[in-house]
Amino acid sequence: MRNRFILRLLERIKLDSLAVELHDGTWLSNRKVQHQPLKIPPARLIRQVVATADAHIFLWSGRLTVTRILDLLHAGRVRLDEMSAILDFGCGAGRLSRYFCMLGEDKKIFGCDVDPNFIAWCQANLPGTFTVNSASNLPFTDGQFDLVISYSVFTHILPDQQIPWFLEIARTLRPGGTLVFSTHGVNDIYSSPHATVVQRRKYERGEIVSTMVPNGNRDSLPWFFCDTYHPPGAVERYAASSGVFEH
Repeated sequence: MRNRFILRLLERIKLDSLAVELHDGTWLSNRKVQHQPLKIPPARLIRQVVATADAHIFLWSGRLTVTRILDLLHAGRVRLDEMSAILDFGCGAGRLSRYFCMLGEDKKIFGCDVDPNFIAWCQANLPGTFTVNSASNLPFTDGQFDLVISYSVFTHILPDQQIPWFLEIARTLRPGGTLVFSTHGVNDIYSSPHATVVQRRKYERGEIVSTMVPNGNRDSLPWFFCDTYHPPGAVERYAASSGVFEH
């Protein structure tokens, strides 16, 4: 009871991040994170991105993801040094953008997100260009980007919104540009506590399925009110349906 009172008091006096760290037990651990070339987001934003206030997990997961993206680009013979502009779609608190900036690509890096709190922090603390986007379109010109990366975004977009977002991203890519995005693994739906038997059967028939998260709120940001699962072959079919992506 006393701990709850203290946490609520901290939130009332605008010490939200301290309250989050105390609640998650990450205060001491986060104080040990040192010698970062770029500022680390406050705990309240970190938890929105990685479901914990642990700065180590935020940094490690971002670095690992960017390494995987770079490996994919290398395998596809896509060179960053030949690109004029890169977009991090659904950038959050810059978990990936920060590492692209560290690679010396800061003048080329753009980020967007529906959450203005994320964007405000990125604008104030990271060297890229960050902008709030709406729930249906991007504030960029046609063919503006050579590369669009989108990690853990299409995994939270409803099935009927997937193709519209594919088309919108394609609009901002130059001809021959590259999109790298993530989906849940083929077996993840079977470990989801929110997936019903009916939804799993639809998934097995090749349909993209979204499960509703009980504590999610579509009217709050970020929109993690659903988890979306792409069965094998679904991405290829959506790419073909959009008529703009090769696969």
